[in-house]
Amino acid sequence: MYNILIIIRIYKANSLYCLYIMIPWTEPDLSKFDNAIKNEQVSISSTMSYPNHKKTTKSELDETTVVEYDDTLESTHLFLSDNELSKEQEELANMLNYTVFLCLYKINTQSKIPFLEFLFIKIKDAYTFPNFQYTYSSTENDFYDKCSLFYESIFNSSFSQQEYKGFTTYKDHSVFVFLNIEDVKIPVLPVNTIIDMRWAIIDEINVRKRILTTNIDSSILLFFEENHFASLLKDGYGSPIILPYMLYLCNIKETEKETDTVSYENIFYETMYQDTTSYYYPMLEYQDYGMNYLFTTEPLSVDVNDLVKIKRFAVFVENFEYLHKIDSLPTEFHTTNPAKNELWMLKTNTFLSY
Repeated sequence: MYNILIIIRIYKANSLYCLYIMIPWTEPDLSKFDNAIKNEQVSISSTMSYPNHKKTTKSELDETTVVEYDDTLESTHLFLSDNELSKEQEELANMLNYTVFLCLYKINTQSKIPFLEFLFIKIKDAYTFPNFQYTYSSTENDFYDKCSLFYESIFNSSFSQQEYKGFTTYKDHSVFVFLNIEDVKIPVLPVNTIIDMRWAIIDEINVRKRILTTNIDSSILLFFEENHFASLLKDGYGSPIILPYMLYLCNIKETEKETDTVSYENIFYETMYQDTTSYYYPMLEYQDYGMNYLFTTEPLSVDVNDLVKIKRFAVFVENFEYLHKIDSLPTEFHTTNPAKNELWMLKTNTFLSY
């Protein structure tokens, strides 16, 4: 616990008075959030829940503290800080050779609650961050320039100094470079290309440990497990913002909408690289549960032609009173996926495709 000294200057009748107020302040306890991320045993099908983001309200502030309530802090989002990353190339002089991972991220603000996305590339049988081998050089800006050249080889454009947030070393042989690429567009690639790039959210990295049905590189998983700052998006008060689940939205099969027999399928993009702008999604009446948005925790189909176009949704469950889960997928949800699947029925539309 710390004491914060507030000094208030009051001018009255050409005189200056100073009022000194001492208030206690305690650092927020993030242990529960850290444990939620660190726990390797948690899966999407378990009773996992991320800590709720508690906002400070005006009524909770003691008027005697003379602290002005600022509602703009509720909509502020912060990621990374100066003491978590470095821009000093000399810090790499301890080792000669490194594997450099480009941690390309953006903060999605299209949803009511912002969330982090990270760009992965599929290499062989795993999704990983774009990476290259680097040999240390004392030449000025050599590391920055090599990162820029590698980035340009992928996107045909360079990143700016504002997008370059810095780097951190990991286990003496790896460097993770953080780049905020809010406006980057994933290249439109031929269908038969061997390059596969996808955005992923924290739930896929720390909980599922895979994107769709493909595993994420263990080097990336270990880095996030041991560097919790890479998963934390905070509000203006310094509190962690709740994380969304990754789920697959369902709809009635188009061919069966006018028949008495109803079955369901996941929602797809028309093409592999269709823009992810959110559209209207209907609530469906299912059995005796009333009107809900229906999600599955796994894709209903594992056909490669379906997986490349399936829509993934970042789903916020702020109030579990509006969520009902069925552990075993009902027969109407015909699936070819052998993985354990659940049906989630949600009454609120706090979700977004990405």
